[in-house]
Order: sequence, then C-alpha cells, then structure tokens
Amino acid sequence: MKATNLESVLNIWNVTDDAEKRIIMNQFIKKHGDFYTQDEFMAFLAKKYKKARSSDTLPITGRRQEH
Repeated sequence: MKATNLESVLNIWNVTDDAEKRIIMNQFIKKHGDFYTQDEFMAFLAKKYKKARSSDTLPITGRRQEH
C-alpha cells in the first residue's frame, strides 16, 4: 500500500469512534479470523473506506456546474 494511502486510512481510523471501530473489527475478524497481519487489516480498511467514499459522491450529471 502506498504511504499516502496508508496515511489516509490511518487518519480516518484515528477519528473513528470506538463503537464503530468495534463493528469494523468484528466484520474483519469474521472474514479473516483471529490471525491476521497489519497489512491485511489496512487493506481491508482501505477497501471499506474507498467504498464508503465512492457511494457518497454524486454522479457527474448531478454535480453543480460552476459558471
């Protein structure tokens, strides 16, 4: 994972509240089990946050155009 992507993921993780972190960890452990690497967890977070971010964006036709 690129250093900039890693930093972005860590920034989001650091501002995530504890309840949400527990939910995310439970989702991850269900998929990967109790034995995992930090790289696997970071890749999981990057994929999760990328998916969440892309669903929040508007389609190009719905974006406000500047004049």
